[in-house]
Amino acid sequence: MSILASGAMYVSRNPNLNPIMLVWIFAWLLYCDGTSLSGRLEEPIIVDGPLGEKMSYFVGSYIHDAAYTLLRDRFGLVSNSAKSDGDSIDNNNVVITGQSAGGLAMILHINWWGKHLGEMYISLA
Repeated sequence: MSILASGAMYVSRNPNLNPIMLVWIFAWLLYCDGTSLSGRLEEPIIVDGPLGEKMSYFVGSYIHDAAYTLLRDRFGLVSNSAKSDGDSIDNNNVVITGQSAGGLAMILHINWWGKHLGEMYISLA
């Protein structure tokens, strides 16, 4: 399959494939919690399975929050609610994505990201 057919060019950092997004802030959130990055359980759930008991933690919301904190601290992103002058993020375009269920998790959280980064920066392609 070609890179064009796979859609990989849309997230590529190669300037020949995707020159527009070369300087954009790009975050790929791995999906690993089973709750679309929304779980916040204080205690794990014990599940009986064919290999014995397993603990499931369902704490993806903390992963989601940590991703935002990292982007904020590393790239200087400021939430709209924290801005006193009402300005939008200066010269920053942000791509936050995932693969398969991780991509779906980002779509499910699009309003949260819009609230924190500014709706003018949020779009679904």
